[in-house]
Amino acid sequence: MFVKSFKFFYFYTFSTLFLTLLILFFLNPTLYNYGIYSYRSFVFIKPNFFIINKDTNLIKGLKDSSVQYRNDADRTGFYEIDFDPLSLKSEMLNDTIVNHGGHGASKSTPVSNGKFMVSAGDQGLIQVFKQEKLHWSLHLYNSNLGFHGTPIVFNDYAIIGEYSGRLYLLNLEAKKIIWMAQLGNSFGATPWLESHYLYYNVETLHPNGYIGKINLSDTSLVWASNPIGNHSHSSPAVDNENLYFGDNDNKFQAMSKTTGTIMWEIKLAGPIKSTPAMDNENIYISSWDGHLYSLKKANGLINWQYKLSEFNQSSPAIDQKLSFGFINDQTGVHKIDLKTGQRLAFHELSMSKETKRASPVILKYKSKKYVATPCAKTDVCIYDFVSFKLLKKYSFNEGLSSQVGVDKKYLIIALNKKSPIILLRP
Repeated sequence: MFVKSFKFFYFYTFSTLFLTLLILFFLNPTLYNYGIYSYRSFVFIKPNFFIINKDTNLIKGLKDSSVQYRNDADRTGFYEIDFDPLSLKSEMLNDTIVNHGGHGASKSTPVSNGKFMVSAGDQGLIQVFKQEKLHWSLHLYNSNLGFHGTPIVFNDYAIIGEYSGRLYLLNLEAKKIIWMAQLGNSFGATPWLESHYLYYNVETLHPNGYIGKINLSDTSLVWASNPIGNHSHSSPAVDNENLYFGDNDNKFQAMSKTTGTIMWEIKLAGPIKSTPAMDNENIYISSWDGHLYSLKKANGLINWQYKLSEFNQSSPAIDQKLSFGFINDQTGVHKIDLKTGQRLAFHELSMSKETKRASPVILKYKSKKYVATPCAKTDVCIYDFVSFKLLKKYSFNEGLSSQVGVDKKYLIIALNKKSPIILLRP
């Protein structure tokens, strides 16, 4: 009898407490505030910068050119190189595991500015190579998912956002962290650096997110946008006036660089996790709804849509002058006429779950152009730009889920799981 009474009392007490907390939650959601936002409402708090090492040379460095994800502000994935991509040999820089492949997103791409090469893995490991030798490595333990965005490298510095929502500025030569800033709860996208201004999209727990603009010369916040409605894994493309990006709420948006206000938005039929590519008049973006879209840059209206496989995360590579575009899905690699949305050529492949998320790049060597992309499960394929004939295949022991990294003197490969950094070089 005593046991039955105790069980009834325990159940009654627990139920009453649970119902009380539930009522309080819905009557006053700010009780559950998590710092940058609450569960039910977005409350922006100015980011705090934690200065670890002062650096008086930073302002000079900000004036120098940078190397960023997919090469330029238009995010076209177009690179000019100084070597023949058909005659390369594989060289392992080290055998350190970079990516464990434990998350479904595309992985960070290694970046080189000719002096330094920076790799950031999904286990929180940053590796800095100088003249192809390991110069510095550091392991950040803030997130078991590490880095998904690609580093920005300029002069002797690098900027990178961690999946924990922290942004880091590193002095690569001095092997120092200059500052760290908590800007949100996770970075799934790569920011854009323009002179001394950094534009970033960061996620918050709601799910929500916002876009921010920081003046890096004094770490001041220029503006922060209103909440964009859902997480944004889509690294922005940028022109003179706007940022262009997608989010997990199926929206693609144009936002003013001056004020952070939305200029236009369009809702598609699925989340947008890829990075847009742009020419002067149009934007090209893939969606999880299984399509590649061409949108008018002026207002977001759809020019055409091309059918791909569902859950597409590959970013298109485009040639703006010839209006050709290339994109991956789980069936293979597609060559598209950017004016009409018609398929010009197709190479059928059995893509792995990693490589179908990878993005192609266009390489120009002298007067000839090529397309390079992870393909099949363990290969990098080099295609002729015009005929789309497969010219060369480089094979590895694991697949890739990022783009091939490009330096003027070599290609950079970061593999999943058994993940060393490998160079393909003459």
